[in-house]
Amino acid sequence: MAIAARRLAGPLLVLGIGLAALGTAAYLTLIPETRIVSPVAIGGPFRLVAQDEREVTDKDFLGTPHLVFFGFTHC
Repeated sequence: MAIAARRLAGPLLVLGIGLAALGTAAYLTLIPETRIVSPVAIGGPFRLVAQDEREVTDKDFLGTPHLVFFGFTHC
């Protein structure tokens, strides 16, 4: 009986820690938001250099939707 109890101690401890972590994550996720979050400053005027080295600004895209992506195309 003592051997079986020792065999179960490790998995039961891991299960208990996992349930505690899950409960904490659920609590932190489900509590009402009490802090004030300021709006993110997205958009606005920009000046970039195109691949042919000409300057491109936000005024070049007036009246058309546009998306600016900053990413890597080659490592």
